[in-house]
Amino acid sequence: MDILLTVRHPVSISYPMLHPVLAVDTTRVRLDVRVHPHRGSERVAASRFWNERAMPARPTIHMRLISPDIPWTFELDYRSLLAQGTAHYVTCGDVWSAITTGLSAPLSDSEWNLLVCSRRTDKMKRRRMIEAIVAQRTEAEGKYARRADWLGRNIVFRGLERIHGLPQEILLPGRDPCPETWVMRFSELRL
Repeated sequence: MDILLTVRHPVSISYPMLHPVLAVDTTRVRLDVRVHPHRGSERVAASRFWNERAMPARPTIHMRLISPDIPWTFELDYRSLLAQGTAHYVTCGDVWSAITTGLSAPLSDSEWNLLVCSRRTDKMKRRRMIEAIVAQRTEAEGKYARRADWLGRNIVFRGLERIHGLPQEILLPGRDPCPETWVMRFSELRL
């Protein structure tokens, strides 16, 4: 995959408060979520933008990442650091690291149970897909299901966007609101 460090627009038209390498409409960084950014094909881009603020115009200390494609939420919450007198704002590297680290975790028994005990066609299809992915792994890679396997072929992080109403739809009722809730987009790896 070619590494392109330029963006289509200097600022995202849809999400001007978000760093262009994170905004779905401007980023050209295509991060394989199965591999940490410093080891993957986008390591040059990751190094270049790693410490830049995710929201340059209004730095944030709390960001929530959600997606309709996966059942997990990733919290980047540095409010406790601020309370201790250390200001750490969410960076592009924090976002990429949260996604790749969160998706590299093994599936738990309860997560697998969501698929195994369902008779819904889409869940049975996802189960077979995950079983096929795990079967192709070598012993050295670890023959176990990971959260990233839930995505099937859609293993490329394509950026963040906002979808009106989605947080209320997929988050648990009573959850503390996070003004910086962003939707992760994924797509297939295309060479």
